[in-house]
Amino acid sequence: RAKSPRGEEARAAGAKRLGGIRRAVEAASGRAARRCARRAQIPRKRGATCHNRAMPEGPEVETESLTEEIRERFEHEGGTLLKRIALSTALFAALAAIAALKAGATVNEALVLKTEATRLQAEASDQWAYYQAKGIKAAVAEASRTAWLAIAKEPPAEYARNHERYLGEQKDIDKKARAKEKERDEKSKEADELLHHHHGFANTVALFQVAIALGAVAALTKNRPVWGASLLLGAAATLLFLVTLLR
Repeated sequence: RAKSPRGEEARAAGAKRLGGIRRAVEAASGRAARRCARRAQIPRKRGATCHNRAMPEGPEVETESLTEEIRERFEHEGGTLLKRIALSTALFAALAAIAALKAGATVNEALVLKTEATRLQAEASDQWAYYQAKGIKAAVAEASRTAWLAIAKEPPAEYARNHERYLGEQKDIDKKARAKEKERDEKSKEADELLHHHHGFANTVALFQVAIALGAVAALTKNRPVWGASLLLGAAATLLFLVTLLR
């Protein structure tokens, strides 16, 4: 059969296209081999592909495990901080409770002492009134005796005896009144000291309350500087408590 010119041209064009495809495949295979060789650090060889050579995997970072480790570390550190804040806050609360009890006890005792001082003042006033009454009686007895002497008569001996007796009783009453006043002053002074202690304990309770509030803020925000401020205030309150207690 005679070959037509058009058939020959079609076969030549098809062969040309197949040759171009083959060269493109070989070029692509060469580029893949070079990439594999660079990754695997082996000599390049034409025709080698990533499928027939083992390629070492690059370093992979396990983000999930790393994130979990960071979270665990944060929770561990945060838990430790919260435990320390809770411990310091509990200690401050216990000391504040003791200081509050001491403040209440001292003010109650001071009120009792003030009441005793008031009672002693009333008793001393009664003694001084009694002293004045004896003085008036002594003056009356002396006036009666002087009246008898004014008319040139001998006064009854009873006037002189009463006058001396009233003067002696005045001396005893004076001692009792002064003793009552001294005891009153001692009670009042002791009450003033207890009130001074009460103010110290009350200030201690106030400082402890502020320290506890800052500890709560530090626990909520996990803020170490705030916790440090709470510790400083708590230390100052503890020092004031000890000074007031031992004074």
